[in-house]
Amino acid sequence: SGSPIIDVNGDKANVWCDFIIMHITPTKLETTATGRYYNKLVKTGGQWRFSQRVSAQQGAQLPRGLVPVPGA
Repeated sequence: SGSPIIDVNGDKANVWCDFIIMHITPTKLETTATGRYYNKLVKTGGQWRFSQRVSAQQGAQLPRGLVPVPGA
């Protein structure tokens, strides 16, 4: 995973970050899933709070209503 991409618009923001899920045993390390979180945040009382958090595995169709990563 890397650094998140954050797009702030006033008191709202879209944030995208990638994830990797690994299965580790004494004899092997394997990737079991990769994907991206599509987050919406709202600033309330001076603090940022999640208003939506959805994950999508790599290669899956993007669920309806989610904002794609800028420039992707």
